[in-house]
Amino acid sequence: MLKVAVVDSGINAGHSHIGRVGGGISFVSETWNDQLGHGTAVAAAIHDHEPQVELYAVKIFDRSFSTDIDAVVKALEWCAENRMDVVNLSFATAKHSHGDLMKEVSQRMPILVAPYEFIGLPSFPGSFPWVFGVKPDTECTRAEIRSSADRAFMASPLPRTIPGLPVEQNFQGSSFAVANFTGLICREMIEHDIGGPDELRARLRLR
Repeated sequence: MLKVAVVDSGINAGHSHIGRVGGGISFVSETWNDQLGHGTAVAAAIHDHEPQVELYAVKIFDRSFSTDIDAVVKALEWCAENRMDVVNLSFATAKHSHGDLMKEVSQRMPILVAPYEFIGLPSFPGSFPWVFGVKPDTECTRAEIRSSADRAFMASPLPRTIPGLPVEQNFQGSSFAVANFTGLICREMIEHDIGGPDELRARLRLR
């Protein structure tokens, strides 16, 4: 079973849209329980695409979408040390100084998925060549991944459908393009027994 870290605002493990949560850690509060709902929605999107994963909550946001770069670096270090197979990171920064702090640790995970851009600029760590950087593309369906000429991938920015909730009232954007991509590659890895990032990247580029 693939171990997938959701680096976000935590996960509400008892939510009906969430599958198996193997555990978690918080770098910003005493508990990895989700106070914002964002990390839970990201985890639900991943689980919706591929239920046969074991999710781990790695909390870097608490009651707002602001955080400290040290918390992000510590979160990535935890993911590397605990041998996560796939890391879904809902964080992007255009600051080169922040990129420098994440550069080494971002290379110690087999597959790290993150937003490719932030405020229209290539972001970190998503624009590093060894990271699977993802851009939102409203022309993509939730079941689709497209390649981009600048090494990025494109996926739908829409979360899983919730009956009775209009899509415009739900979370959406780059984080959900990343989550949809993560869920789809997990399905691909399981169905085709893909063992590493090079094999996965080559398969995706053939689409």
